[in-house]
Amino acid sequence: MELIVRVVDKVHPTDPVKNAQLTKRGDVIAIRPDGWNWGTQELSNPEWRIIHAPDLAQQDEDQLLESDPPAAVAGRKRTYQLNLDHPGIPPAVQTVLADNKRQNKLAKIPNIRSLINSKGP
Repeated sequence: MELIVRVVDKVHPTDPVKNAQLTKRGDVIAIRPDGWNWGTQELSNPEWRIIHAPDLAQQDEDQLLESDPPAAVAGRKRTYQLNLDHPGIPPAVQTVLADNKRQNKLAKIPNIRSLINSKGP
């Protein structure tokens, strides 16, 4: 599978409730099958990266796209996220994550399950 992942926080400058509901670093924006024909926006947005996750299980997909229930206090956009600062991320992937010019279009992360974190209560 291929995932679009936010690499910087999206923020609301004045409203903390709205800010909490925006996607943050490590949040998955979309999941598509391998070889997906990504559009220009997905390939060039400096706030997103495309991650190839060959071993992503269906339950992991469901978790990564799960949102907090609307009744949650300052509900977050996503309940789970990828830990993009995990020490186990290969150096080549770290390079892609840091590349704001998006010269490398795709990063492969094997064993992506080890990077999935709950954002907490």
